[in-house]
Amino acid sequence: MTDKICLYDELGEIFDPLNKKVCSPCSDRGYLFMPHGCCSSCSYSKGHYQHRPDSFKLIKILYCFDEKEGFFDVKNNSCKLPRQLRSIICLEYICRAMLVKLSRENLKRIDELMAEIKEDRRNNKNFPY
Repeated sequence: MTDKICLYDELGEIFDPLNKKVCSPCSDRGYLFMPHGCCSSCSYSKGHYQHRPDSFKLIKILYCFDEKEGFFDVKNNSCKLPRQLRSIICLEYICRAMLVKLSRENLKRIDELMAEIKEDRRNNKNFPY
């Protein structure tokens, strides 16, 4: 098993450059009328922690959850949560605009990383995600 932090770092190395190009001027037609693209659902879904209310209570305080914006950082056009604390839904979501920009190798690696992350989370009952 790879170092757990490295899994999230590697995921960031794949997504971060694309997030800057694709997410800021969201071009996915499914989200054109939503202020923060795919992150617009964060506030009402409670960061997709609705199935873990105890975890959400702690993370909400630590990372300044906003009732209108959720964990979305308007100033930086990104998530306030470090990748290690983001929900599986947020970690593995890839919009159509981003999908066409990812290589097959990157898509394969994302699948591998997400499989390891999911396995780690299933085995770690004490962590809040």
